[in-house]
Amino acid sequence: AAAWRSSRGAPPARDLPPSSDHLGDVTGAGGLEFDVAVGLDHFTPLERLVLTANGNLQRIMSAFYNDRVTVDILQNDEILYGVYQRHVELKVRSRTFCVAHSVVSLRSRAAYDAVHRREVGIGQLFRHLGVMPSFDLLHVGRGAAEAEDAAAAAAAAGEGLFRVYDLSCPHLACRIQETFADGFLHDGFGEDDGFGEEGVEGREE
Repeated sequence: AAAWRSSRGAPPARDLPPSSDHLGDVTGAGGLEFDVAVGLDHFTPLERLVLTANGNLQRIMSAFYNDRVTVDILQNDEILYGVYQRHVELKVRSRTFCVAHSVVSLRSRAAYDAVHRREVGIGQLFRHLGVMPSFDLLHVGRGAAEAEDAAAAAAAAGEGLFRVYDLSCPHLACRIQETFADGFLHDGFGEDDGFGEEGVEGREE
């Protein structure tokens, strides 16, 4: 069992201190407490809703768009034993509105099997395992000018939102960076909405 207790794969927090609270509907006991001191006061209410989603982003955005949101897994590579590097895209109406890069450190055989078979996304993985993760929002921003490192700057071309957060439980620990397409909170996103055809995809290498 000790082989699964890898502490590698998730770099240390750069910006906001981890919160002792657990947020939202996939996370553990502690209720829906949220401290505005994490630096969200200059975002709109809808942006704050997205930036504090904690494994339920797919459901929230499906409700917002009133349409099906799909998750395409583009990368799921084991870079160390029990440590995966993942790249997924969330789409609505064939448009990518969110690109997520993550490092997942697995701590149990059940978690390894689910990720290895590409059965579920990260948010669904916690429910699949029947566990309640903790959520720590580490960094949020808008556009490359607010990015704290080169990777975030490259992902945040334009004025799109981005965030970095951790989800963790005894089975696994995830460090996740998500970048959102410009105009993704427009209710016509993905239709003939004037935002073009590529969304975030056009900026991915």
